[in-house]
Amino acid sequence: MTPNIKYDVFISFRGEDTRNNFTSHLEKALSDKSLQVYIDKRLERGEEISSALLKAIEESKLSIVVFSKNYASSRWCLDELVHILKCKERDGQIVVPIFYHVTPSDVRKQVGSFGDAFRELEERFKRNVAELSGLTRVMKTALTSIKGYFNGAHEECFRSSESDKLTKWRTALTSIADLSGWPTPLRTMYMGTSTIEGLSLYTRDIKHDIDIKPSTFNEMYNLRLLKIIVCMGNYKLRVSKGLDFLPDALRYLKWVQYPLKSLPSTFIPHNLVKLDMPLGEFEHLWNGLQHVDSLKYVKLCFSKKLYNAPNLSRANLKSADFEGCTSLVEAPSMRFQQLETNNNKVIMNQITSKVWSQREDLLRYGSSMGIEIHENSLNLSGCSNLKTLSHLSGNIEYIYLRSTAIEVLHHSIWCLGHLSLLDLNNCRSLKNLPKDMICKLECLKELNLGGCVCINMFPKLPKNIVKVDLSGTSIEQVPSSSFDYCFYSLEVLSMKNCTQLGSITTSLSKLKMLNYLDISYCSKLKCFPHITEPQVHLAQLYLDGSGIEEIHWSIKKLIGLRKLDLRRCKNLKSLPIGIFCMNHFEYLYLPERSEMGSSSFLRFEYQYYRDAYDIAKKSISNPFQITNYSEKGYIHPVDQIPFCIPNQSEGSSMDFKFSSTQLDETISITLALCIVVEFVELRTHDEMMNHIIRCESHFIKHDNTTRKCVFVFPKQANHAICFDSKKYLFVWYVNEMCSYIHDTVKISFDFSIIDVKGKQHQVGKIKRCGIHVYDNNEKIYHNYFPLLLFISKERNGNHFDMSNRKGMTSPSDIITIARQDRLGNEEPF
Repeated sequence: MTPNIKYDVFISFRGEDTRNNFTSHLEKALSDKSLQVYIDKRLERGEEISSALLKAIEESKLSIVVFSKNYASSRWCLDELVHILKCKERDGQIVVPIFYHVTPSDVRKQVGSFGDAFRELEERFKRNVAELSGLTRVMKTALTSIKGYFNGAHEECFRSSESDKLTKWRTALTSIADLSGWPTPLRTMYMGTSTIEGLSLYTRDIKHDIDIKPSTFNEMYNLRLLKIIVCMGNYKLRVSKGLDFLPDALRYLKWVQYPLKSLPSTFIPHNLVKLDMPLGEFEHLWNGLQHVDSLKYVKLCFSKKLYNAPNLSRANLKSADFEGCTSLVEAPSMRFQQLETNNNKVIMNQITSKVWSQREDLLRYGSSMGIEIHENSLNLSGCSNLKTLSHLSGNIEYIYLRSTAIEVLHHSIWCLGHLSLLDLNNCRSLKNLPKDMICKLECLKELNLGGCVCINMFPKLPKNIVKVDLSGTSIEQVPSSSFDYCFYSLEVLSMKNCTQLGSITTSLSKLKMLNYLDISYCSKLKCFPHITEPQVHLAQLYLDGSGIEEIHWSIKKLIGLRKLDLRRCKNLKSLPIGIFCMNHFEYLYLPERSEMGSSSFLRFEYQYYRDAYDIAKKSISNPFQITNYSEKGYIHPVDQIPFCIPNQSEGSSMDFKFSSTQLDETISITLALCIVVEFVELRTHDEMMNHIIRCESHFIKHDNTTRKCVFVFPKQANHAICFDSKKYLFVWYVNEMCSYIHDTVKISFDFSIIDVKGKQHQVGKIKRCGIHVYDNNEKIYHNYFPLLLFISKERNGNHFDMSNRKGMTSPSDIITIARQDRLGNEEPF
């Protein structure tokens, strides 16, 4: 039975320590706030102190315990403390400890000067057992005279009384002192008053295990914000006996790792706006259909025991997140509704502002309640046992259903006029989508059916679709009607690993905005469709690992193509000659091992990488101020330098002499630098990108003066070297060398491999190097240079001897040889 409250505050203190200083000031401060304070100086003459104090403690709403040096030397103070603890545990009385010239640790462990006082009392108590047990001298004498009849039973009784008393005192000291380690929100929670509107607690701030009582929230009728975040740590927050009550006024409820099977049965969530309870242990939240008209945000992700999701058909949802709820079999009905204004955010900010203004301490435990969940979204990804979707309505823009067991989509999805993304990735039980239904979703921009192995029909796409992923499906063909509505919208199309795909419509080339196309590892796809009209936007084309046998010469119409991947195309027999003349290539990956031979070749344009230039600058006293950063380079996994570079030498250095015709100042000069590197072991892309080829050159003039210059093969993050080989040919050109070549009779070159810090590395050995100087009277056919290496076969398949073709310098010569070698009979360009 709850006692009648007569006092606001009861003060327990040691008179000789604090009566005339701290405690008197504390009493005055509390009284000035119109609080009724009970302090022992108010005792009336003749009133028995123990019973009066016990009653006063029981009739107080809050007890303040002032621990001081000699507090523990008073048995009266300790008896008060024991009764205060009893009222706290029995009636939920609020207790606030204050430590006056002692520390919480001293009180908790009974050490230091505080511990000395307690031990003094303990010894005194043991010496006066009978008196402390309330016995008079007469009673002691009487008991002593008859003790033989009781065989010392009275001594055991006294010792038991002594032990119990000491244990109670120690427990009271430890328990009340422990309150000092509670964060402010935890103390607030235990106060449990109706004035509390917001409570935020992070368990990382608690210093011992805490068990929340069932009645903790019983008096918090006005609580509108409750935020409890359980973090990893040594101490735990338990709710071992359940909760009796949660206030219906709650608008924001966040409880990470909620430990109970459900919310209290008395809780009515009609005011709830945001429910955020990830990683919970609950199996369901509430029973039946609740009036949740205010509910906008639901986040119950990774609550693996949730099998009965709440009915949300009366909510006005902006987002619902059930990701990773692996016990969920059926998704509930949900109603989404777009807010016409930002009223919800305004309301939430008003709650936050008011709560924080009244409880400034909360700022340390939580900032704003800004919405973290993507608005207008439904997330059921990872609900691996989810087989059924219920009715969905309202403004849903994003639906995530990846890795669920759904077989058929609920028909209500096709009526979601604002749906922008539908993610069904890895829904391995999902059947073909209803014919002509997807195309009705006019706002749909992204469709992900990747990994849906039961899908074998390419859907008809809506007019505003931007990205489609059908990788890993069982589609067999791409009909021309699939793209009827999306010629000017589709940008990304992936059909990677569609092992049943046998043909693709030529209407693919009508997709004007297509930027990315991946049909890699489509093993049954034998030919890439003809490109019927120029495409400017297609920049990345992945055919690697496919069954492609040939590439039609019409690929030249992909005038924006930057990256073409043909690696692991084991059936590829020929390439159109002009593929090497596509100036816009940045990456060209060709098969490493096929009937085409070793023809992997990379040609790209790049700019000097600033770090690499700095490295070069440190190596020379008068740094070469590069004015033209435009370069061209090639990388090829072979161990020879082509015949068109006549000046070659074994090793990493060589000299080059000039003829008189090469000394004219009016002639534009370009240097071609070549080296063959044999790496110690296969290099990954990242390892290759961490090294730079350095060329130190000395220009020797007529007067024997020398000018030093350093060139580097730049480290460029967006240009990859991706070959499975130990041997590489590096070729790069350095333009605008007029000022250096003029009056030069000889150049010496020394190549080395350095890391990004400029230090030499033994990652590989430079086997051979070559130099050639081009002037503006000698045409440099950069685009056809790779073809010289590509020509490798006669009709009988033997390697072709290039030694008699050193005079070949024009494109027509190269193309003629290519035709003779039957590399293809397509029209070159």
